[in-house]
Amino acid sequence: MRQVGVCGALLLAFCAGCASSPSTGESAPSENSEKSAAERSYRAGLELSSDGRHGQALLRFQEASAEDPLRADAHYRAGLCHYELGDYELEAAEYRKSLAISPHQARVWRALALAQVSVDDLEGARQAYLKANELEPSARVLYNLALVEDDLGRRDEATRLLRLCLEEGEAQVRQRARQSLREWGVSGS
Repeated sequence: MRQVGVCGALLLAFCAGCASSPSTGESAPSENSEKSAAERSYRAGLELSSDGRHGQALLRFQEASAEDPLRADAHYRAGLCHYELGDYELEAAEYRKSLAISPHQARVWRALALAQVSVDDLEGARQAYLKANELEPSARVLYNLALVEDDLGRRDEATRLLRLCLEEGEAQVRQRARQSLREWGVSGS
């Protein structure tokens, strides 16, 4: 399916800054010994993940979430590890856990959308992209949403979204939107 390749490439763009910069949903270290153990596990997971040892990192993120069940960031990072390990069902499950704890994380909604595409749940991907764009409007999200809408047989909506990308997107997104519209034979692209 064409979207998996395009969305997979965009996942890298969306997650490029994720490994080193905390954002909404990231837990701060605590004096509480339980939280400290969770923080140690989480930090170890980050280090292992940055070294490309995703299986070991996954175990550390799972430890962190077991030690502190409200650590949305540990579930998110576990999802990223599952992505690297090629287990997209478990990836999506971890993102859902993260969102159940902290539902206002646009980056997690974007990651969930990509995981949904990977398991051919296009309607789930559509809903996740809509939520991500509601929280943090992005031409890249609109572009991916357009591809999903097209696969769902909604070419008119996909065309509308691609035209928005032409107006609002950065150069790379505008170029991809133009290319898709040309491929679809849409005039004025």
